[in-house]
Amino acid sequence: MGSHIELACTVHFENLNRFLADQIKDLKVNEKLTLHKVVVEGEGKYLTIHAFVSGVYEGEVEITCIPEWIRDEQRFDLKELDVRLVSRNILAKGANWMANHIFANKLDKLGEQILNKEIGELMKKGIGEFEAYPLPTGGVFKADSVHFDLRDLHAVGEVLHLQLVIDAKTQIVF
Repeated sequence: MGSHIELACTVHFENLNRFLADQIKDLKVNEKLTLHKVVVEGEGKYLTIHAFVSGVYEGEVEITCIPEWIRDEQRFDLKELDVRLVSRNILAKGANWMANHIFANKLDKLGEQILNKEIGELMKKGIGEFEAYPLPTGGVFKADSVHFDLRDLHAVGEVLHLQLVIDAKTQIVF
């Protein structure tokens, strides 16, 4: 038996950022870069991700993009990607101007990898919670082969609006 669930969701950026703060604490991206904090904001179809990092670069990396969900691969593709290195240090600004061009290509792919790794792990956690869910009247609800389709994602003010479709093979076992 299969289930097809369509959801319209709203997520306040404040709640999303609090959730991300709990999930991402000194995340070692690779041997040269550590991610300390992520703050997300948006307007329309664009999201801006403020990533605070240390290592090869110290400071804030600002990534603006249109996240597009690739259903068949269960991952995001970041379209119209714009990566900026942000620094308040006057000496670092000149270096950042040069580094921006060099790092931008590497950071866009790295941003996609981090986003897809974190989203993938969160989805697995969410799916894991529902693989075998006990029912109050007895029996167990089971789900596997869960696929997500993010049909719409856009921001208005402080709120992120999502149209999500979840397809799964489900069964109730008594």
